[in-house]
Amino acid sequence: MLLRSVLISIFALPALVTSSSVIGGVLSPNARNIKAMKRASSNDTSTRTVPTPGKLRVVENSGVCETTPGVYQASGYGDLASDKSIWFWFFAARNNSDTAPLITWFNGGPGVSSMVGLFQELGPCRIKNDSTGVDLNPTSWNNNANVLFIDQPVGVGFSYGTESVNTSELAAADVWKFLQIWFADPRFNKYASRDFGIWTESYGGHYGPTFAAHFLEQNAAIQNGTHQGNYMHFSFGVKDFDLGFRYFPHFSESLESSGSFGTYSTSWALLLGF
Repeated sequence: MLLRSVLISIFALPALVTSSSVIGGVLSPNARNIKAMKRASSNDTSTRTVPTPGKLRVVENSGVCETTPGVYQASGYGDLASDKSIWFWFFAARNNSDTAPLITWFNGGPGVSSMVGLFQELGPCRIKNDSTGVDLNPTSWNNNANVLFIDQPVGVGFSYGTESVNTSELAAADVWKFLQIWFADPRFNKYASRDFGIWTESYGGHYGPTFAAHFLEQNAAIQNGTHQGNYMHFSFGVKDFDLGFRYFPHFSESLESSGSFGTYSTSWALLLGF
């Protein structure tokens, strides 16, 4: 309930909440919607409720979650099609954002919103124990990295529309398409040349390698001229496979004994450099 309230406050637009409580749903025009949109920012991308394929709908610097002075944040939707919209929330690095790497975060499941990671694990703020609000997280991952949280596939979290993804491979294709839309936006184009990483957990042990494989295939196509798009710069992370595989039994044993199963797949992503 608190998470829904936080996200409604980001947009400050009743027009973005449907009768079924889906944020960003496409509504029929009515006087209440029009009035709300007039009260909103003059930025067309933040007030537009109808998806435009290949474009973003963005609210910048909402003041929600990341309250560190001068640190940029943006949230909204990337519209893959008129009936498919992917929700994201981006936080610039608190330190050296102009040179810091870009990392993407995906919770697992399958079917778990990455807002769980944002609000309960690694994001700039955490929900208070009494659920009355959020507190700043001083050890957030965006201390030293630009972090992009993505709800995927469509139908998970606040991403909505036609639910046609039923494999990790199809999910990878949609995430690639979303990222191409995101990088094409002038607000985020500068991050296309940064070191890039995929970070995930739980079922992300499937997502991470599958997404990376798809992205690398697209990179190769871009390099040989058979495909156009923004190249992903996978250039950081541990890539010593022999070292990584030797430690999998240790991770499994120690995490099983502590009950911390969720971080096991994160370790896969770390060790494989994804």
